[in-house]
Amino acid sequence: MLNFGSPMTTEMIKIGMQTNLAEMMRKLLNLMELDINDQLEKLMKVLPELTYLVVGSVLIFFVLVVLVPVMQVYMGTFAFSAFNV
Repeated sequence: MLNFGSPMTTEMIKIGMQTNLAEMMRKLLNLMELDINDQLEKLMKVLPELTYLVVGSVLIFFVLVVLVPVMQVYMGTFAFSAFNV
């Protein structure tokens, strides 16, 4: 038999084929819709924090790659002067 996701889904389809498939498919659809809505709610709660993390990482990268060398040249020191290179 085909695998339709979870074992519960497979069992519901088997039971529906023995009784009323249309009714069982409606119940299965409602159950899957609730599951998808729960997963979307969790994602929407985490998404702003992930966005802040990405923006912060880009800003830190910009500061390290662009501004630090510019400030070192402006102040008269170079990147490896502390290591006697």
